[in-house]
Amino acid sequence: MRRKKLVYSILSVTLAVPIVLVGRTESVLAAAESKAINFVQSTPVIAQEAIVETVLFFETENFAVRIFRRGEDLFMNLFNKQTGIIEVRETPAELVPDTRNWLTYRNSFGEADRFARVGLNGESELEIVTLSNGSTLVKEAGYDTVVGVRSGVLDFVGNNFAPGTAATVVVPRYAELRQSPQPNADIIITIPRGDIADVLDRVGNPSDGFIWYQVIYNGSTGWVRGDTLAPA
Repeated sequence: MRRKKLVYSILSVTLAVPIVLVGRTESVLAAAESKAINFVQSTPVIAQEAIVETVLFFETENFAVRIFRRGEDLFMNLFNKQTGIIEVRETPAELVPDTRNWLTYRNSFGEADRFARVGLNGESELEIVTLSNGSTLVKEAGYDTVVGVRSGVLDFVGNNFAPGTAATVVVPRYAELRQSPQPNADIIITIPRGDIADVLDRVGNPSDGFIWYQVIYNGSTGWVRGDTLAPA
């Protein structure tokens, strides 16, 4: 399904190792193709100096937002799906208090504050507020939300290990490499039992309760459910 391809590729950090995630519109895909963004991993993941790991990703009607961690630092990418412009690319973010018991990440860039929020049940929200007078420019609910996974904590089903390593398929037949960390996403290829893939990223999907790993296998990048992999 061509329309299920990849907003996350446009939100990828400009690094030796690209991070590729989900998206929906043909315009987004065309923008990615026109920028010659591809999904081929050319540098081994273990060559990364600092692992880049997704903390929060979701889409709204008009935007896609990604919070990610490099080392101990948080950053935001924000893509405007209507204009095809990355409005914020790899600028600092911080975790701030929220009276609703949501996790809220703030990015201050230019003349606005941007708040990316996620609730206990995986609900999400993007709010953009002007710095000059505090007026709300954007407030949109999110969907297809995925969140970061902490090492050693079993908030989600599946083997939990950090990115930046190799993993082997441990299910009886094969693992399905999908275009996004969703159980109904298109299958790119299958990875036979015992074969090894490099792990680029991990997220937890509140909608199905599983850890998902972004991996590269034989030049293809996609997502594999966490109960099908174990560290090699």
